[in-house]
Amino acid sequence: MPFSHFTLLPLLPLPKRAYFLFLWACTLLGSASAAEPHASLLSKNMEEITRSAVPTPKETKTQICETLTATLNRHINLQPDAISTTIYQSGKTRIHVQWKDFRFQSFQPAPIDEVDRLNGVTSSFFVNFQATAYRTWKDESKGWSEWDSARYKTFPQGVRVEQTKGQWATKHHPMLKYFSPGPGATVIKPVQPATNTGLPPGMIRK
Repeated sequence: MPFSHFTLLPLLPLPKRAYFLFLWACTLLGSASAAEPHASLLSKNMEEITRSAVPTPKETKTQICETLTATLNRHINLQPDAISTTIYQSGKTRIHVQWKDFRFQSFQPAPIDEVDRLNGVTSSFFVNFQATAYRTWKDESKGWSEWDSARYKTFPQGVRVEQTKGQWATKHHPMLKYFSPGPGATVIKPVQPATNTGLPPGMIRK
């Protein structure tokens, strides 16, 4: 057996032994909570929604989750505190959006037609998104809207993830290009100097 601090544990007096175990447990709990990024939370979410879906190999689910998370990170600021942000911009329209508990809602195999096969597609899945609520900030309103339980309709309801020649990728969705990551966690607890009034929380003038 390789040497470790646990090798000496039986030699310690009982009070010191208990204190050592307490510190070890606290270290493990602290590391687990600090090291859990949003990707891990989405991975757990993926596991939950696929339990009742068509049986899918764990490796496939992992690849789909990693592919989706990478795609979403280019368009949404996914936060582990359950508030996610994005900015919708089309022409002169600019809208800040916040979601509460943005997550995957459903997961199901997608049909593969002859054109897909000719293009090398071997697997395809639809993944739909869900959130508990959303709210928006428009530059002209200078304030957040009320939270709404409906879906923010401009953002895609879901996307298709495909495996082509062994590589997983999110199929292009025409609406995603209008969304870029929001300012992040500072949007929740804004600290704004007077010169930055009239801007969404977390944003500053330069």
